[in-house]
Amino acid sequence: MELPSTIDTVMLRQITGYSKARLVDLENEKVIARSDVNTWPYPETLTKIIAHLRERVRKTAVSDDRTRWEAARATREELKTQRLSGELCRVADFNDLWVMLLGAVLTRLIALPNRVTRDLALRQTIEREIDKLRHEVADEFEKRRVELGGGKAA
Repeated sequence: MELPSTIDTVMLRQITGYSKARLVDLENEKVIARSDVNTWPYPETLTKIIAHLRERVRKTAVSDDRTRWEAARATREELKTQRLSGELCRVADFNDLWVMLLGAVLTRLIALPNRVTRDLALRQTIEREIDKLRHEVADEFEKRRVELGGGKAA
């Protein structure tokens, strides 16, 4: 069976689902060309429409990838700016500072009874209160760690 060499606009619209205006747009974009009034070369016109659609899909996919890449780049630059301005810090730097500060406070807190009194009974009372305080603070930290999901920063 041999295919016809031309197709009319009505049939082309039925096959493609395009409006007459869209076919004119494709013609203006030099995607397809009429062979005569309301007549299109067949099957070349369909082949060109399909190739045009494939190209649009390819460009859209590349465009989506490019859009995601540019969004990631913008986010990275924003984070870099916030870090340079002092609004953000690295989690490791924060953790190191936090451990250092807690160590300094605990060291001074443990030495407090000896600095305050020579009375052994009073020292023991102060030490018990300091131990109680340390346990309460540790419990509060554990509670917050669980609330934060237990990640490295928590």
